[in-house]
Amino acid sequence: MITGCVASEKSANNAAEFEGSLERDLYHMLDFDWTVERFEEQPVEIRYKDARGKTRKYTPDVLIEYVPEVDRKPVLAEVKFRKELKEHWRDFKPRFRAALRFAKKNGWVFRLLTEREIRTQSLLNTKFLRRFKNRNVEKEDMHRILHQLARSEKTTPADLLAQLSDDQWEQAQLLPTVWYLVANRRIDVDLHQPLSMRCVLGSKD
Repeated sequence: MITGCVASEKSANNAAEFEGSLERDLYHMLDFDWTVERFEEQPVEIRYKDARGKTRKYTPDVLIEYVPEVDRKPVLAEVKFRKELKEHWRDFKPRFRAALRFAKKNGWVFRLLTEREIRTQSLLNTKFLRRFKNRNVEKEDMHRILHQLARSEKTTPADLLAQLSDDQWEQAQLLPTVWYLVANRRIDVDLHQPLSMRCVLGSKD
């Protein structure tokens, strides 16, 4: 099993420990998602009775809390591959029922997050943009790009760079700053769609 940590200021401990690649990918997404205010791995221990009436303990994988602007209930989540859920559903079912009750009692919702919900186009975009998020860029370049984008309102990276310069070398130098601004939410883009030189960029000003 793959284990490790994802550094994140949104994590309760500033570093979310993961067990498996699916948890790792989820924590990368949560760290990048502006709607997520904080998240905590293995946040609570829930007691429940199994099919034989024996008391068991269950610890869900993560609690996700959202920024007030999105008006969304916290999500208590279990991260599992669909194959594992199918193979062990009879054993999992009592603990998930207990988690549903526990979440409802606390004003949360309980969800199962599988590769279908996690390994999406948004994850691919997140992985791409993470390399630019903390990049050192020139303030003058940022101002030029944002000023031009504000004049255009909506454009594409290719068109934006062409508007800024006729020189292809200079365009190549400016491109990382465009992705830096996208990664830091200074430029609006639909992260559910593939990022490319033809994706639509929007001004946030």
